Amino acid sequence: MPSAAIQADAFQGKKVFARFDFTQGFWQLPLHEDSRGIFSFVTPDGVYTPTRVPQGAMDSAVHFQSQVQAKLAPLIPHSALVWVDDVILFAPTIAEFLQTLRTFLDIVSAANFMLNRTKSSLFELEIRWAMRLCGLHYTIEHISGEKDVWADIVSRWHAREIVAVTTVQTRSRHIVPVEELSPLRPLADEQFIFPKRADLHAAQLAASRERSRLQHASEEADGVVTVDNRLWVPTNAKDLLARIFVVAHCGSQGHRGQDAMALVLKDRFYTVNLDDKVAKFVRQCLLCKHFKGPRQIPRPYGPLLTPTQRNEVVHWDFLSLGDGFGDSKYLLLVKDGIFHFCELFPCATPTAYVAAESLTPWYAQYGLPQTLKSDQGTHFRDEMVKHLAARLKMELHFAPVYSPWLNGTVERLNKDVLQVLRALLMEYGLTQHEWPYLLPAIQANLNHTPVASLAGHAPVEVFTGLPASSALDVIVVPAGSEQAERVVDLDDIGGFVGQLRSSLHAIHQEVSDAKERQRLRDMASHKGIPVNFDVGDFVLWSRIDQRLPNNKLLGHWVGPFRVVAALAHSFEIEHLVTGRKYDVHASRLKFYADAELDTTAELLGLVSSQGMLLGVEKLVDHHYNRDLNRWELFVSWAGLQAIENSWEPLITLLHDVPEKVREYIDAAEDDELSAQLD
Repeated sequence: MPSAAIQADAFQGKKVFARFDFTQGFWQLPLHEDSRGIFSFVTPDGVYTPTRVPQGAMDSAVHFQSQVQAKLAPLIPHSALVWVDDVILFAPTIAEFLQTLRTFLDIVSAANFMLNRTKSSLFELEIRWAMRLCGLHYTIEHISGEKDVWADIVSRWHAREIVAVTTVQTRSRHIVPVEELSPLRPLADEQFIFPKRADLHAAQLAASRERSRLQHASEEADGVVTVDNRLWVPTNAKDLLARIFVVAHCGSQGHRGQDAMALVLKDRFYTVNLDDKVAKFVRQCLLCKHFKGPRQIPRPYGPLLTPTQRNEVVHWDFLSLGDGFGDSKYLLLVKDGIFHFCELFPCATPTAYVAAESLTPWYAQYGLPQTLKSDQGTHFRDEMVKHLAARLKMELHFAPVYSPWLNGTVERLNKDVLQVLRALLMEYGLTQHEWPYLLPAIQANLNHTPVASLAGHAPVEVFTGLPASSALDVIVVPAGSEQAERVVDLDDIGGFVGQLRSSLHAIHQEVSDAKERQRLRDMASHKGIPVNFDVGDFVLWSRIDQRLPNNKLLGHWVGPFRVVAALAHSFEIEHLVTGRKYDVHASRLKFYADAELDTTAELLGLVSSQGMLLGVEKLVDHHYNRDLNRWELFVSWAGLQAIENSWEPLITLLHDVPEKVREYIDAAEDDELSAQLD
């Protein structure tokens, strides 16, 4: 339906108008045979079944409007508008109007529409369309109150005599609106004034009409109105309500939440729709957002890096398994993104050199991957790996920090490796240090076991084309295997290779279809909360720095941060104090305030006092603190100015950043300081 507020611009510059009306418009449309029985009705004379669209049915007007708009689509909205069965044509000149009129009549004739000539007009310079103004003549007569007692009583109901007096309001008694107080700690603001009984009395006098509409009996006691022995707070007294809510929620009330706050208020005050007002107030409390709600917010499924062919995306990750025989402590897992084929490489330390060296045999056996997907580990972001990827023309793709589900296929491989490793260690009676000897068996188990996600095929079968083996092969050969001897004609080797490729392509298509069906089922069953913030807004970040002492007393959500960019799978946020930027998934972000929030000194103080872990840029100096009997290092923090450098205990830094501490001690050449490492 056209709206006058929206379509007013369409009439700008138009000087010639015409109006048309469809004769019995609804009856001009035939009714489908499947719908005729639904609209049939019974009378004493028989059953009547309509064959045309009935007027007055629920969707008749909408149906007729849509049909006419579809036919007149070439003219809408630049030359015509439709309101059910009324049509208006308009044009800036006579020549253009004639062309529009000719097109309109051709459309009407082709559609077999009938027009009402008596309600139509052409070549109008002014026209009233889609409405009628009806005049009503009336005469005002005065009836004395003695003759019309009831009307006189109603007109005087709840009337009060208000004596106007001159008052002087001093500046100290001026009530500052709650919107102008501190958005973080309004109760501690110097300009906050506690609500008084006089404020409530003034608000009730200004809302005398609202009292007459109360659904509960009201009484007056000591100059104020009460409802069920509770003070009545008018709905229009918004600032008074806000100040009462601040007292009931902040300070010693402890931000207990909506239910506790509503119960406290209901014992003392009465106002209409109190629960809804309390819920809105709690939702807008900036401090509550830091420690209420889950640590992670489920989001709707978004675009993923989904491979469609072999070796298109290869995932890799380091898994810590502890000390083993030899120098092995870690396991590098390399996995194909679509067919789950994997290889395991034990190593002593997770370094960029190990990652680059392990990628070489994969490239030699299976070809060059197009994309390498990993987490944000420094061993994957090192210059050596970047140089190798540039030389081999590979793309590096990194998942946002603390969002392992975006690299979920390799996380699932980590889980499977640990599960099989634990089982084999217990079954074979081996110690935990003997895990390197089981890696060939684990890799064979993972690659030769059929899985449902590959439509019942094994990873080695769909990735390499080789048949999968099993311990059961010594008992019976799988039913689907061919028993006949395979003979390869070397003169027709190209034909056999082509047949192998065709078979692999068919298997790949089957696996891709199964994965797509499962993905659609997962999307249909997953219920997520859409993202409600954009670039420029302020958000909170789910706390991930669990290494901090007393982390149980810290808020679950830290910030706020400013959103500076929206990426394909995440958002880039900026710390308000340090200016450091982070790549964070939307499920770990929660809306805090829109872009209009002022970054006041109080807000910056809140951000800096939340105990976020800061990066150590470098160690500047050291000394022995005789008062505290400990060695301390002078730390330069990443993103902070030099004036904010601080002395930190050596023991703490050695636990958090051991590599940087050892490098500094080696360069300092201080024997007493070096002795602290022993």
